[in-house]
Amino acid sequence: MEFDPVSLTLDEMMLMDPLALHHLAKKSTGTLTRYRALLGRLLLAIHRTDACLDHGCSSGAHYAVLQLGLCLKEARELMRVARELETLPYLPHLANSGEVEWSKL
Repeated sequence: MEFDPVSLTLDEMMLMDPLALHHLAKKSTGTLTRYRALLGRLLLAIHRTDACLDHGCSSGAHYAVLQLGLCLKEARELMRVARELETLPYLPHLANSGEVEWSKL
């Protein structure tokens, strides 16, 4: 059975080795980047295929706000980064693998 760090309490984390905490923090950052990149691509797909219309929304960003509870600024940023990653040869791989932080994208 695989260890699930999400279930760790703060008290349990405070008992961990500093290096283990560091590695877990780095992995979490990579996971956030991967899922932000995924969500950006999903919002673009929802927008470009007009799937947003099925949910009473006029765009992918509108869908993100109404259906997912994101703020408009965040939805637009996710979509903007996803659009820009389409034109780049290697950076999407780094984003999808979590090897680059979201703020650097």
